[in-house]
Amino acid sequence: MSGTPGLKPATVRRYLEELENPRLDDERRLPPISEETSQAIDAEVRALLEEARSRALALLTEERVTVERIARRLMEEKTLDATAFAALADE
Repeated sequence: MSGTPGLKPATVRRYLEELENPRLDDERRLPPISEETSQAIDAEVRALLEEARSRALALLTEERVTVERIARRLMEEKTLDATAFAALADE
């Protein structure tokens, strides 16, 4: 990091600490929001999660044969490099 201008180790350390221990109730970081806004945010997050879940399920269902082929090879060999993985995915 010494080669990164303007980026001090103490700044990075503080940032990493905040990532590990977020202070979501800190009024300096998040302004207060109304119950209505909170409910709207919750609804949007639920919708996004449900959409992501549906897309993941559809993709896994569509690619089931490929996923199972890769899983069988992983059970046999424990690891795959990128070339082996790509070859299995392209079969």
